[in-house]
Amino acid sequence: KANCYKWSTLFIMIPDDKPVLVVTHGDLLDISERVVVRMQLGEVLGVSPLNIYDIP
Repeated sequence: KANCYKWSTLFIMIPDDKPVLVVTHGDLLDISERVVVRMQLGEVLGVSPLNIYDIP
């Protein structure tokens, strides 16, 4: 059973029960800062960096 998260017209299909984290205002950071934020949040919250998304 897939979980579906919807933001406006954006759909992210997650085929498991792993948490998804969305970071807002990612457009204020450069690419390397985004990577650092995703890695640090992943470590602190126990979420895979692949399940962390940033949106403007």
